[in-house]
Parts: sequence; structure tokens; C-alpha cells
Amino acid sequence: MSLHTRPLRSTDEPELRRVFRATIALGHPVARGADFEAALRPYERLCLEWYLRAGREHACVLRDGDRVVGYALVCLEPEAFARWQQRAGARFTAHVVPRLLARRYPASISRFYRLRMRDGWDMWRHPEHRIAGLPTPT
Repeated sequence: MSLHTRPLRSTDEPELRRVFRATIALGHPVARGADFEAALRPYERLCLEWYLRAGREHACVLRDGDRVVGYALVCLEPEAFARWQQRAGARFTAHVVPRLLARRYPASISRFYRLRMRDGWDMWRHPEHRIAGLPTPT
């Protein structure tokens, strides 16, 4: 095993996404399959897109040889991130909620999204419970 870190490169994105999907559910991989991956793509965009675009220079990957096995995504521009997060959160909600209501997701993905929506609602309603230093949802 030869672990080392280096700045994130565009060629690392597929591997970073693979690690993200493998750990999306508190370290447990989600079920495999095109339907599940397509259903989770909006959440993946919500979580990763800032760091793969505007915040790329502050991201790095942990590699074991030629394979990405982890990553660190750091935000050093909280105001810009907060503005981006508001727009991304609105797009995410507009995409996911109609599909939840129409029952277009498999049961496990539907539950996952309902819980994420509840988390977001709780954070918005109770900003005093948020982690210090993170942007306030508005």
C-alpha cells in the first residue's frame, strides 16, 4: 500500500464519484445499477459540483498507487459557496420533489431523499443547530 495525496485533477472525477457513491450512505455503498445511479445523480451534483468546479483548487484526492481511495473537499470561500448552495439547493428540490410525489424512485432512494429533504428543512428552521462555520441555509 502506497498512500499519497495530490491536488484533484479532472481525470480523477470518475474515481472520486465512485468513492462518493460507495460511501454515500454513511460509509455503506448503495445498491448498484443504472437506475440507482441515475436516481442519485441529483444528490451527487448537490454534494460534489462546487468542489469539482469553483472549489477545485482546494480539493485533493488520496491515492493508493493509481487508484483513488479517498478525497478531501475544503471550502475556503464560504460566501461564494453559500450563494452557489442556494441555487443548487433550489434546483435539487425542484428536480427531486415532483419525482418523490409521483413515486418515480425505488423505495430505498425515495426514503433516502425524504430523509435528506427533512434534514434540509430542519437546518433551515433551526439555524442555531448548525455547525459553526458552515453557511446558513436561506
